[in-house]
Amino acid sequence: MYTKQEIIDYFQNVGLKERDMIFNLHDMMTLVEDKALIARLKVVADDEVRHYSLVQKTIISVMGAAFERRMWERKYVLGKATLKEQDSNKQIQARCIDMSFGGVCIDFESRETIVAEKKYQIRIEFFDSTTPINRVGRVRWMRKINDELYTCGITFLDETENIYFMPPTNNI
Repeated sequence: MYTKQEIIDYFQNVGLKERDMIFNLHDMMTLVEDKALIARLKVVADDEVRHYSLVQKTIISVMGAAFERRMWERKYVLGKATLKEQDSNKQIQARCIDMSFGGVCIDFESRETIVAEKKYQIRIEFFDSTTPINRVGRVRWMRKINDELYTCGITFLDETENIYFMPPTNNI
């Protein structure tokens, strides 16, 4: 018999693999010139997005009300995120996992350095061709996923543009 936490851990690992496949497929599509192959890769990526969505819904179902304590509902929107430190020109490449009106969750590789409580300019380009956003945010938390990957939550600051923009829910 599995415990609730073992089920959640299992589906979080499945979700991580699905996200990796989605991002790798999108990276591959930018490197391929064959339009027919790009179309096939898009179909595969769309299917992985559907799987990822089902995994997230399963986790929410298992966790119940304890899962969502945020002020704003989050949407699972995937895309490429670029963070720029406010006091330097250093840029960090990351993956947008989900966002709400109040902030964004990103994954980043362990070789990158993101500092808790530091402000960053954030640009997110969504995979579904939604208009990219530019925001300023502060890193609120970080968690190690594995030896190669971290995840973190960034709270948007109200001094930014596009404060009322929220991507459509059809991204995931």
